[in-house]
Formats: sequence, structure tokens, C-alpha cells
Amino acid sequence: NNNQGEYYLTDVIGILKEEGKKVGAVVIDYEETIGVNSRAQLAQAEEILRKRINLRHMINGVTLIDPNSTYIGDDDEIERDTIIYPGNVIEGNTKIGEGVILYPNSRISNSIISNNVEIQSSVIIDSKIGERTTVGPFAYIRPESVIGSGARIGDFVEIKKSTIGDNTKVSHLTYIG
Repeated sequence: NNNQGEYYLTDVIGILKEEGKKVGAVVIDYEETIGVNSRAQLAQAEEILRKRINLRHMINGVTLIDPNSTYIGDDDEIERDTIIYPGNVIEGNTKIGEGVILYPNSRISNSIISNNVEIQSSVIIDSKIGERTTVGPFAYIRPESVIGSGARIGDFVEIKKSTIGDNTKVSHLTYIG
């Protein structure tokens, strides 16, 4: 019992023994029991989770060029033969198809990326990208956007709440929305 009225896990052994309960030992993974009482410990716990998530994707056939700089949420789905370069953040229940190439430094949140898409240094939020489409670099696909198959979204393009048809080209320095 401490100033906050909390019990330490180590105190539980003595409490149970005093109550006549059986006490035993179990060997567990150290990473399952780390404490998080500071920002540094929080970063350590997040690193452990990131490594586990990234390992799961690599075992399933996803290539992570630098797993230490790739952030993937636990609920995100990525199909095999996708290549993810350093500096990418994938979050918010995103689904990424087969054969996708995510070049460095993109953020994809709560979006659907179809097969064989290439994305270069862009942001895609709450949107859908069709097959064989290329995006970026430096494109911003804002919520409720649908990009058709075979489209080309160029440099510094911003799209908001819009549908772009199949095989459409949106050239650089363009705003649609």
C-alpha cells in the first residue's frame, strides 16, 4: 500500500499467502510485464508493440525496408508482396492490397488502397484509391475521396470529398474539392 492507495503486484503474494491461498510461479515474457510510469517507458512499450505488429506483417509477406521507422496500427491489414519504405505511418483500420509500393514518408489513415498502387510521400485520409493508381509525391487526399483505377494523382495535388474517374490524370499543383 502506497500514498496513492495502490497495491504493488509483489504485495499480492503475501496477501494471498496470509489468506491461505496457493501461490506459484509462472515464467512469462519480460516484455509482457514492463511498467509504464514515464514517457521513456511508454516509448519502450510502444516500440515492443510496433516490432510485434511489423514482424506479423513481414511473416505474412510484406516487405518493410526499415521496420524500425515504419508505424502500422494493430487493426490495419496489408496484403502480401507490398513494399513499404521507411517513414510511413499506416493507421486507423486501413486496408492495403497486394503489390502496393509505399515510397518513404506517407501517412495513410482509415483508407482502402487497392492492388498495385504506388504512393510517394503523400497523405491519404478516409479515402479509397483504385488499382494501378499512382499518387504523389506530396499529394493530400482528404476524407471522402474516391480515386478510380489507373488514375494518376500528381505532385502537390489536394483532393477533398471528390470522385476521380478511372484512368484520369490530375496534374501537379491542383485542388479539387
